[in-house]
Formats: sequence, structure tokens, C-alpha cells
Amino acid sequence: MRTIYQSYFKYILPIVGRVVSGHKSAYSYLPLSVAQFPTEERFADALRSAGFAAVEWRRLTFGIAALHVAQAS
Repeated sequence: MRTIYQSYFKYILPIVGRVVSGHKSAYSYLPLSVAQFPTEERFADALRSAGFAAVEWRRLTFGIAALHVAQAS
């Protein structure tokens, strides 16, 4: 499911965004921006390094997204 969504996100969504918005570059930045976001583990480590406690995360929607929860120290 994740591979299908990534293909849609990278190729189809930018085209739809351009058509709907009328702007040539609409949504073209989004796939690259999301691809640069850290993995679930790295983001959780960054939260811990920033001083958060009880850091947890879980994948949602077949791995398309992840929900992170942490407590401020």
C-alpha cells in the first residue's frame, strides 16, 4: 500500500494540484519535502534528544503516516 501511495503522491498528486489550482508549480514541492522528513525512529530519537519523555509512535494507514506522542519534561 505504501508503494502505491508513494507513486500517487509523487506523480499523480502534483498533476491534480496543477489542474485544480491553475498554478504550474502547485504541489510539486510536496513529495520532495515529505521525502526529506526523518523516519519514525529518527523523529522519535530527535524528540528524546530535545528533552521529551515517554516518546511513542505508531504507523497509520498501512505505513503512509505515523503518529508520534511525547510528554514535555
